[in-house]
Parts: sequence; structure tokens; C-alpha cells
Amino acid sequence: MNNNDEFEKLINSFRLEDPDAGEGREQKPLPQRTQHREASAEKPVRADRGSARPGPGQARPAHSAKRTGPQQCPAPSQARPEASAGGAAPQGSGPVRKVKKKKYRVLRGLLIALAVTGFCFYLAFFALDAGCDVFGINQEENEVTVEIPEGSSLSDIASILKDKGVISQPLVFRLYAKYKEADGFQFGEYIMTPKMTYDQIFSVLQKGEDRVDVATVVIWEGATLVDIAAELEKLGVCPADKFIAATQDGEYNFEFLQKIGEDDPLRFYRLEGYLFPNTHQMFLGENPESVVKRFLQDFNDQMTADLYSRMNELNMTLEETVTLASIIQKEAGDPDEMAMVSGVFHNRLNNPGTFPKLESDPTVFYVERVIKKQQAMQNQEMYDAYNTYKCEGLPEGPICNPGMEAIKAALYPEEHGYYFFITDNEGKYYYAVTMDEHEANIAKADRVNAELAAQAAEEG
Repeated sequence: MNNNDEFEKLINSFRLEDPDAGEGREQKPLPQRTQHREASAEKPVRADRGSARPGPGQARPAHSAKRTGPQQCPAPSQARPEASAGGAAPQGSGPVRKVKKKKYRVLRGLLIALAVTGFCFYLAFFALDAGCDVFGINQEENEVTVEIPEGSSLSDIASILKDKGVISQPLVFRLYAKYKEADGFQFGEYIMTPKMTYDQIFSVLQKGEDRVDVATVVIWEGATLVDIAAELEKLGVCPADKFIAATQDGEYNFEFLQKIGEDDPLRFYRLEGYLFPNTHQMFLGENPESVVKRFLQDFNDQMTADLYSRMNELNMTLEETVTLASIIQKEAGDPDEMAMVSGVFHNRLNNPGTFPKLESDPTVFYVERVIKKQQAMQNQEMYDAYNTYKCEGLPEGPICNPGMEAIKAALYPEEHGYYFFITDNEGKYYYAVTMDEHEANIAKADRVNAELAAQAAEEG
């Protein structure tokens, strides 16, 4: 074997690993020209012309007539495609796939941008509408009647207001009510407008304002519990008997109630004296216990720390104060005389040895006109406990519901030395220190009353 044969054998056996081939993939030979050039780097002899140039008249070597292996590099169009996971990819598939992916990503980005923009517009519109609803901006002023059933929840109220057109965002209404800690909403029929703010709606529902089923209940100073019950029934607020039962059996969380004799067996009505006389807004068909609570709340609000401090100065309890005030209320119709009348009773209470009994006629009237008429069975012990001609000192409990002027008169009596008083039918008061003076005043009052009766007869 000559040198040319050895060179050809070397060229044919030389292989270069394909850099794109995976592990274990069969290696492909490079074009022969590349191999030849690499081989020629080691041997100076040209691969395509043999080991020596033939001289004149000599034949070329046989191996030079036909070259072994390809002699030219492949054209660009014949370049080997990139390998894929599943083998060789079709010619030209790589760039097309990249273009498709790029178009898909652009389209997806546009869709996301449109969705986000639309959502932002929706949130902006929702926030604007919610703000107008909360503050009643750009809303109609027409009045609508809204009925809130008893026991309605916040969600129920929001739905009713939405159906009536008062609000447009029930969810916002509920969230705002919880944020403001608004509760205690009253049932009934209300007059409302969409122009109302949420805060105004809360106030109306809590206070019962602007209701069409509201009764104005005027309780006068000196009204008894029976009087109040009859007035409530007449106005359609609640039945009289149920109201009285609620005063006797209902449970109310007021601290001042712990200071009165609720368990006293001789006490007639336990809450007599504590149903503060005032002008109240009551709902038609209202729960009797709710009505009682309104009266008690009003009384509690009226009794200030200064009044309790004054009771301590006089060494008087709340029960004694209200009981004395109820007698003053019935004895002195003129507020200007209440302090003088209070002074008479304080003088007697401070001198029990000389004047053990208060001897007030209104206490007798309470026994005859209230207790005996409301009790099915006779109870003489109770009668005597309220009759100040029988009992010593103050009666067992208040005989009416006094107003604030009478309560203050009981705590701030006029200082004087009188132990007796009487009035005539013209409203004049006669005060006396002794019994003889008192009897003389009685004679004066009788003469005035007789003259008034004679004038009335002539005019009649």
C-alpha cells in the first residue's frame, strides 16, 4: 500500500462529532472537502491530486480520476435542519412557528388589556353611582311610602329600600351601615325620598321619624299609669291591659330600677311614678314593652347627677323623692306653689313626733279611684299603706307620674314654718302653722267656694 492509499483510508475513517446531535445519536460525517483540509493540515500533499505531480507522458493515478466523497460544501438551501425532540424538523418550520407564537402573544396581550380597561371603567362607574347613592346626589325628590315589617334584618331593609327606589346599591347600604354601626331600626311605614343620604335614612329608621303610622302621645304631669294605658289604647299604640302587664312583668335594664321596691308586696304598680310625662312619638301597634322602655328611658335621661347628689344631701332615696314629688304634683297644680307645698310636707316629715301623718287627700283618691278599681280582690293592708291618713310618713309608693318641676320641688323645698295648707276653687293657697289657723283658712276657702258656686248658678 502506497502513501496515497494510506491517506485515503485516513480521510475516510476520520469523523467529527455533530454538535447538534443528542446523546447517543449517530454522528454524521462532514463534507469531504472539510475533512480533506483538516487532513491536509497534517500532510502537505493535496488530497485531490495524489502524492506527486506526474511528469510528461505519465498517466494520472487511478484515484484522481474519480474523487472519493463529495468535493463541495452544500448550498445554503440544503443546510441540515435543526434537530427537534422528535427528530429532524421539516425544512423551514422553525421561523414559521416563532411568528405564530408572537402573533398569539400579541393578541392575548390585547385581550387582557381590554379586559382590565373594561373592569376599571366598571369600577369607576360603580364607585360614582355608589357615591351618589350614599350622599343622595343627583337623585329624584319624589316621596315614596316604605313599609318595614317588624323583625326585618338589615339585608331585608336594604332590599325593601332598593325595590322602592330609595337606594340603588343594597350592598353598599349594608356595608355602610356596618361601618357606621347603625342598628336599632324601627319597623313601620315611612315617608322617604331617593334624595335622602344613607345617614338620614339611618336616623329616620332609628328614631321612627317621618313615619305615617306614628301617634303623638301627650302625657300630662300627674297622670297615673292607668291614665297612660287608656291614652295609648285610644291612640292605637297598644292595648291598655298589655301595657299594664308590660309594666309589671317586663324586664328593663335601667340602673335606677334597682333603687325602687319592686319586690314590695304592698306596692300597687311597680313602675308608677317612673313613666315620665312628656310628648312622645309612638308607633301604631308598637310592642308594649318597647313603649314602656321609651318612658323609662325618658325618665333616666331627665334624672341628672345633680339631682342624685341633692338626694344624698337630703338623705332621701330615689323612691322617697319620686313618691313625695307625686303628692306635690297632685296637691299643687300651680308650679309656683310647688316649693311652698313641698316645704309643708318636709316640715311634717322632719317632725314625725308631732305630725306622724302627712294627711294628703290625693293619696285617698288614689286608693279609691285607682287601686280599688283595678284590683279584683280587696286588700285593706295595701289601701292603708297608700292612705296618708292611715300610714305614717310617705305612702308605699308614688300615686302618679310627676313632672320635673314637682321632682325639683321635692328636692328644693321652700323653707318656712307652715304645717298646713288649703286651696279654694280659684286656686288661692292658704298656709298655717297651727291647727286653729288652718281651720280659719278652711272657713275662708269655703266662703270663696260658696260665692263661686252662686255666681255659676246665676250665670247658668
